[in-house]
Amino acid sequence: MEDRGNERPGTGRITVEGRANERPGTGRIRVEDRGNERPGTGRITVEDRGDERPGTGRITMEDRGNERPGTGRITMEDRGNERPGTGRITVEDRGNERPGTGRVTVEDRGNERPGTGRVTVEDRGNARLETGRIPIEGHAMTTRREPGPRSREIIAREARHIAPGYQSFALYSGLAMARGSGCRLWDEDGNEYIDFIAGIAVGSIGHCHPHYVEALKRQTERLTFGSFTTETRARFLELLGSVTPEGLTRIQLFSGGAEAVEAALRLAKAATKRQEVIGFWGGFHGKTGGVLGLLGSDFKHHQGPFLPGQYSTPYADCYRCPLRLRYPDCGIACAEYVRDVIRFQTAGEIAAIIVEPIQGTAGNVVPPDGFLRAIQSVARDHGALFFADEMITGFGRTGSMWGMDHEGVVPDIMTVGKGVGGGFPLAGVVSTDALVSAKPWSNPSFSSSSYGGNPLASAAGLAALEIILKEDLVANAERVGAIMLAELGRLKEKYRTVGEVRGRGLLLGIELVEDRQSRRPLDKKITLDLYQECLRRGLVSMTYSPTIRINPPLVITEELAREGLAILDEALGVVLRRHGRD
Repeated sequence: MEDRGNERPGTGRITVEGRANERPGTGRIRVEDRGNERPGTGRITVEDRGDERPGTGRITMEDRGNERPGTGRITMEDRGNERPGTGRITVEDRGNERPGTGRVTVEDRGNERPGTGRVTVEDRGNARLETGRIPIEGHAMTTRREPGPRSREIIAREARHIAPGYQSFALYSGLAMARGSGCRLWDEDGNEYIDFIAGIAVGSIGHCHPHYVEALKRQTERLTFGSFTTETRARFLELLGSVTPEGLTRIQLFSGGAEAVEAALRLAKAATKRQEVIGFWGGFHGKTGGVLGLLGSDFKHHQGPFLPGQYSTPYADCYRCPLRLRYPDCGIACAEYVRDVIRFQTAGEIAAIIVEPIQGTAGNVVPPDGFLRAIQSVARDHGALFFADEMITGFGRTGSMWGMDHEGVVPDIMTVGKGVGGGFPLAGVVSTDALVSAKPWSNPSFSSSSYGGNPLASAAGLAALEIILKEDLVANAERVGAIMLAELGRLKEKYRTVGEVRGRGLLLGIELVEDRQSRRPLDKKITLDLYQECLRRGLVSMTYSPTIRINPPLVITEELAREGLAILDEALGVVLRRHGRD
């Protein structure tokens, strides 16, 4: 194979020879990089001659005049298995003008057929991203990665100024990310990762989608801030209004989820002339003062006092039923329990019941069929508005455009965000003509935001939604999500520590437990170790908690999804054995 896509033709070549000798592992791999300032400045040859002892090959590296001598690196791991060719060889050449611009990885996992590993060649110094990559039959690449010198240096600089408390997955990783493409990330030291987080369901269209990038570039050159009407915002609202649930065609835009939820609660109070709101255990609607009282977890401890008139009731988490009942024999008792909360705990002046179709922060908890319809019925019976917080479930994440679609329920008010911005801060309140006309919510500036619907945000939203629709990402989420859920089911069969797997579309969850009888969550020291092991093997996933959340970009392919899950399987097996579990 020759990769001639560099700025100068003929700058990289890889040759793989299989000699079909009687002894396995007798092939040869040669990598030549001739694109440095002087021709022929780097050559790497790896030969495995099938000697009597497995993995006894030979590695030769010549560095003939790079600007910095000795910048290449060779590592070879021989695991001494009974079957030949079970070692691993990694060759990295980092002496080009830009660090980390070339990597060769050879893995042979000792399958029934010799040489069924993987060879990957990446030349990252080209004008085009990943111009050469050749997989040879095998499993997911699990070359060991550690935070490199660039990541450590950048994090140390940032740590001198940034306040503590930022997101766990970033804090625990110790990585500084340099770039992304699709469902992959690269850190500042050139290490590659599969992204199963997507900024916590923010990156629905993946990293740096060309259409999205071009749309933002175009808008940046024209107009970047202000609340004036623009052609871009008009087009975005028209397209968004064409996919919202029936009757919900009025949209107000904001810059964040909590801001949108607070605005929606003000709308509910204005429309009903009532002041009380009911949320659910496990619920999450943001971290601002106006919604803290509705958080259904100990996150809100020591952050009170909260706004009066906010109440919580059990959600339909059937794996850990708060009422100690079992579905379906329970008759969805938690939904009926809301009536008791209203009767005994409130003043009977309920403006809205706010619910997530699937609870994200709680662990991508999927309620049983009938729960959302039952909650809507309770709201109607008490003259309250049914408020769906679709911040994490909307725009195809669950395999349907909206999480409520799975039960055919249309809310009175809906909040949206995350995936629609494609990474740009963008959220919205969606409701009916009649409700949004309520005073004082409809007064000038009452429901506005300095950043809401600004030209850049509108361009981001329009581009992201166009991609979701044009590339049919809703269907992709449904199809790939079903495959991933089936694969997670195999992990449950394999490891006793996996208590439950669940999900809809590309919003998936795993419960790791000490034992399946007590369902006691696995020690967090073990799950933090699991997070690091996944990173070492090339997977970014929210595995640092006993309740694992998996929510990759909606553009993920079946092949990459399987590769990421294979890494999770490997990492889980290693960590559980290390800690004396399965």
